[in-house]
Amino acid sequence: MLEKLIRKVDEKDVAILRVLDGLRGSFEFVLLEKLKEKLPYSEELIKERLRKLSSLKIVQAQKQGEYIGFKILEKGMDIISVWNFIKHDKIVAILSQIGKGKESILYSAIDKEKNWVVVKLHRYYTQEFKKIEKSLAYASIKLRGIELNLADYMIDVPRAKAQIEFHSMKRLYDAGINVPKPIDLDRHVVLMEMLCEQPGIASPLLKDVKLTNPKDALELIMDDYHTIINKIGLVHGDLSEFNIIVHENDLYYIDWPQAVPISYKFANKLIERDYRNITSYFRDKYKVETTRSLEDFLIKIKEEKRRF
Repeated sequence: MLEKLIRKVDEKDVAILRVLDGLRGSFEFVLLEKLKEKLPYSEELIKERLRKLSSLKIVQAQKQGEYIGFKILEKGMDIISVWNFIKHDKIVAILSQIGKGKESILYSAIDKEKNWVVVKLHRYYTQEFKKIEKSLAYASIKLRGIELNLADYMIDVPRAKAQIEFHSMKRLYDAGINVPKPIDLDRHVVLMEMLCEQPGIASPLLKDVKLTNPKDALELIMDDYHTIINKIGLVHGDLSEFNIIVHENDLYYIDWPQAVPISYKFANKLIERDYRNITSYFRDKYKVETTRSLEDFLIKIKEEKRRF
């Protein structure tokens, strides 16, 4: 578990991880000589720490002829980001895992004011991204690559997802839309407020709640999403009962790594899917319908004005 690994490393370990992270774009496995060039530590100390990090499965060692190279693993990337949050007083401790999916892992944490927050670590989901150019659900990653002038194979997918989610949430939060407050971003990790039912206990998802006024809830979601599309210019891309939290008798919208601007050429396809996901859920579970038609949401933009 990440919270246990954090307690087993120190500043020197993290410094080594930072160098491995910085060199991973140039070397699949970094040789000891290269690490010695970048670090102010003795060869023996570096070797000792690499053995430790390898035993913790934070770093992978691989023999290359008569030499040994080292590669930072996913856990190592997690440690760097969480260490940075602690160092910069964003959190004082990371606690327990509170959620895990194929594309992210969520941990609870405490900030210095003793508020509960969420540490969301984005993951690379091979099945989703092995043909990224054909992935409509994650067109946002493709667009992020265009912004950075990167070929698909060069995109750091978890980092791109975190950037998209954080900046989308910030736009929404600043515009007054109900989303958890985004606090900070580091590499592939987003730090945000935790919406709590009780201290340390996250508020439930829409799918886990029996609504007393489902018709009102459906219309609220439709109104909010219409605002998100038409006033803020974003499309969620994966809106469903799994991505809405019920908190203090209100609704909050989460999971934004696949959000795209309304200028995206397939925005209407994503809007249609979001619309059908929500309306089907309320129709099937509560037998209620929205007064808004799909056409109310679809973007009417002249083709020549689209950026993508």
